[in-house]
Amino acid sequence: MRLSLRFLLALLPGVASCQALPQEEVLLPSRFERKAAPPDAHKELKATVGVREFDDGAWDPLESQVDFGLDFAERIERTFLWLEGGLATSYDRTTVTVMGERVGIDAQTFEASAGLMVPFDFEALRLRFYVGAGASLFFADVESRTETSSDYDTTLGGYAKAGVLLRISDATFIGVQVRRFEGAELQFEDFDADPDSDQLSVVFTTFL
Repeated sequence: MRLSLRFLLALLPGVASCQALPQEEVLLPSRFERKAAPPDAHKELKATVGVREFDDGAWDPLESQVDFGLDFAERIERTFLWLEGGLATSYDRTTVTVMGERVGIDAQTFEASAGLMVPFDFEALRLRFYVGAGASLFFADVESRTETSSDYDTTLGGYAKAGVLLRISDATFIGVQVRRFEGAELQFEDFDADPDSDQLSVVFTTFL
């Protein structure tokens, strides 16, 4: 017992010195820990894939078109407004019967737009809402594949849109967008048609 007591007394200075060392706090990751907020970026790139639905029956049977878009936005310094510009195109094709003869028809549109956007971030929910509006230059082309003829026209109009995005990484979002476009009437050779349309799209956004 005397030897054991001396051995323990000899260990005491070492134990005391170990306790005097600063202890480094170890933080274990939590399943419920909220991710860091997205970076304070001033530029974003948005890609959309969806459907453009025309109101006017003159587009029938090409009134529902697959739509692709690409938007770029940059925040205006010292404001909550973002300046945005975008390009979009939509397309559809079908075959109709005219006087007993099958005729192939293609319809394609191009739109260049510019306007303002206002985002609203809810970091706790990892959500980003936004609204926007602006002006557009709209081009439409209707082509007969059978007769190899093309008819096109260009018009001006305006748009309004709203969307909600879910953050999946620090700088990447995915969500949905609804958009309304209205413009002056398009005048083709054989018919007139309004370009007024609704768009529903899946949105992919990244900060630059």
